[in-house]
Amino acid sequence: MSDNDSLPPDNALRMDDIDLPMKLDNSQSAGISPLDGSNYASWKKAMRVLFMRNRLLDLLDSEVPANPDALWRRANGWAFAEIFFRVSPDIQCNLSDTMSAREAWLTLENLYLGSSLENLFMLL
Repeated sequence: MSDNDSLPPDNALRMDDIDLPMKLDNSQSAGISPLDGSNYASWKKAMRVLFMRNRLLDLLDSEVPANPDALWRRANGWAFAEIFFRVSPDIQCNLSDTMSAREAWLTLENLYLGSSLENLFMLL
């Protein structure tokens, strides 16, 4: 990631740092199969590309600011919705208590990263 793609040191989003659609555009993520538990590795890669394209990857990789501003809350809402609607209904229940895109991302990582690694070792 270049310096222009990262957040300022104070983690404050600037309007020119992000490319939020006015509404969720399914064409951007139409090729992403919903997470069903068995496809975590490919789902994660596709979702990171989606977030990178929209310059929102820092929402997944950085801590939630102590006092998020309106722009951060808007970007987080979009990012959370993208994650939530890109998982199967059975998995959505695991995200019901999460409040940020990062928290949802880490919840899914904790649930499925281990099983993805176990599947890889079983193939070897």
